[in-house]
Parts: sequence; structure tokens; C-alpha cells
Amino acid sequence: MNYFYCDDYSDSYKRIYSPYDESTAKKLHKNKEIYSVIFGTPERPKIQVKLMDNGVNVDFFNDNLQLHWCFVFQTINKTTNQQDVSSNDILLDQVICRKRNQDDEILEVVHYIYNQLRKKIYANWDTPYPNETRIKFEKNSKEFPDNWTTYPEFGKYEPIIQFCRDYRQFIIDNPPFDEIGFEYPEL
Repeated sequence: MNYFYCDDYSDSYKRIYSPYDESTAKKLHKNKEIYSVIFGTPERPKIQVKLMDNGVNVDFFNDNLQLHWCFVFQTINKTTNQQDVSSNDILLDQVICRKRNQDDEILEVVHYIYNQLRKKIYANWDTPYPNETRIKFEKNSKEFPDNWTTYPEFGKYEPIIQFCRDYRQFIIDNPPFDEIGFEYPEL
């Protein structure tokens, strides 16, 4: 799959901001400044890998170019368990999924939140409607695979995308976590 560099992609406005050439993106990566890698085309992005000094976000878009799955990583020093922008270790902190109806209205949002200290994973189901019930669930995270990976090298983004795919599959294979219909685009 083709990819290109830019500042960001807005799923609200369905457009990219500030396209970059490879040398500019490489310089931003070296200085751990914010930039995005978009897999697909400017008109039809499939995946966005947003790199920042304090973490990485990996976003998967549905066929209507709306954010569907979002994986949020933070740069954490593995030995001190403290946030450290110079660290090459990143921790999967949250997974967010949005379930939509045929009209692409959000029906519910599921947040999977990891607590390393308590070794727990929490799942919260939210709806956009204020009077609807919020369902909470908690499970020991020792039943889940290690949620550490490394900050992507420049030009080598496939490993973190595959990490997200594998983690998503593990989540949906462990009830009561629900499958929310979405096919990942192939690389």
C-alpha cells in the first residue's frame, strides 16, 4: 500500500493538512516532532500513523473515511515506568473503537484502558446519548499479551500497524469484548 507524509488528517473535514516530502518527514522524525504517515491516497486514507515526541497514535478509517479504531501509545521508560520522550519504548495505553449505523452516526464508543500498576484492563462502553447507560468492565491484564512495543523507525511503520492488528484480534477473541464490524485494510 502506498503511503505519504503530512502534518495530519482530519476525518471531520476529510482532508490532509500540510503534505511533507520525505526529507522533511525524516527531519521531523529525527527530532521527534509531530508528523503523520498516511497509508492509502489523500482522497482515500486507510491508516494514519501519527508520531509525536510523547507517543504514537495509529488510526484505522472505515470505508466512509471515518475514524473507526484508534490505538494510543505513550513513550514510557520501561525501567522507571515514567513518561520519557527520549525513550524508544512505547506502551499501548488505550484502544478506542467507534460503532456506527448505516447512516454513519456513532452508536457507541468503546474505550479499552490499560492500568499497568494494577495490571488491569478496563472497558467502557459509551453512547452519544446522555441518558443511556454506561457499561464498565474490568479484567486482569495478565491475561492479555504484553502491550509494550518500540517507537517506529523512519520508513518502517508496518510493525506497529501489525501490532495493532494483533492486539485488536486478541481483544475481540476474549469475551465479553465485542467484535465491532470492520475489516483492516491490507498493507
